[in-house]
Amino acid sequence: MENDAKINVTRFIEQLDGCFNRNDMKAARDCIEYWETEARRLGDDRGLLTVLNEAVGFYRRSQKKTRALKAMEESISLVEKLGLAQSPSGATIYINAATTLSFFGREEEGLGLYDKAADFYISRNLTETYEYAALLNNKAATLNEWKRYDEAEANWKEAIAILKKV
Repeated sequence: MENDAKINVTRFIEQLDGCFNRNDMKAARDCIEYWETEARRLGDDRGLLTVLNEAVGFYRRSQKKTRALKAMEESISLVEKLGLAQSPSGATIYINAATTLSFFGREEEGLGLYDKAADFYISRNLTETYEYAALLNNKAATLNEWKRYDEAEANWKEAIAILKKV
């Protein structure tokens, strides 16, 4: 018998945002851990993906490398398991993962994930969106770290041009 129980993703996001608004990082970590446990208990892979994606950013910002990379790897695995690689949420998760890899010195792997995310936007003709501009901006920062200045500049210029339009 398939379990249809799901976590309340809206409630999770609201609680997490409340923690961030109060700058209560301990409560934010506790919130992420609670909802991750709940999603796992219920077998809610989609809910778990949302929680893990938030965990990736949280642990990156708090410089918890091991936790960030573990959450990132499981997020990517869930994107593929759930068939979301060519979806807006999959692209967002790839961007978050790429940014995290780059933050922790694994820029080359990050560039590959930026390209996976870009494939979604390009294939859907969504290259004049805020999300695509954000991808280009983050990718440019990674290229800049690798001293690939011409490519970084081109990405930043394209991002700026898109933002001017939107």
